[in-house]
Amino acid sequence: LEELIRYTHWIMGVPTQEEIPHISGTHQQQRANAALHKLYQLLIKPIEEFLSQNEHIIFVPTGPLFFVPFPALIDAEEHYLITQYTIRIIPSIQVLDIAHQRSNELKSSTNTDTLAVAYPIKKRILLLEGKRARLLSALNEAPGEAAAVAQLYNTRAIIGKNATKQIVVERMRTAR
Repeated sequence: LEELIRYTHWIMGVPTQEEIPHISGTHQQQRANAALHKLYQLLIKPIEEFLSQNEHIIFVPTGPLFFVPFPALIDAEEHYLITQYTIRIIPSIQVLDIAHQRSNELKSSTNTDTLAVAYPIKKRILLLEGKRARLLSALNEAPGEAAAVAQLYNTRAIIGKNATKQIVVERMRTAR
């Protein structure tokens, strides 16, 4: 498992402190490909004989396997797994249960420490880019999105003319 975590870090491009000054783009790509191949050998090779071409493979990762980019695993002929199979990654029952419990906690609490703000009063915003300026249009969907987020967290959104600096700063003191 430690080896798998180390290879996963390689794939994600997380260098060790000693490697940082010496990594080039080519070297990093070669290292990532080697790690992707090694993960293929560890995870897919043992079951490869049971798989047929264009078959659906469903992964239910747990722990460090959440970090494995299954579609990018490379076989001995340097083919990506995604080119040979239809890949699906689904959460485990434990993850779904935790998400469900968290959702119920949020719905049952009177949460006042979540802050959702939308300030659509200005129809156009002036954006200065160096010596140039351009107008940006307002985010028309922002009030609805802020209200939806607030509803999820059982709080009220601050929208429009109510979204003054004073009110927002005051509410920020109790928000996470």
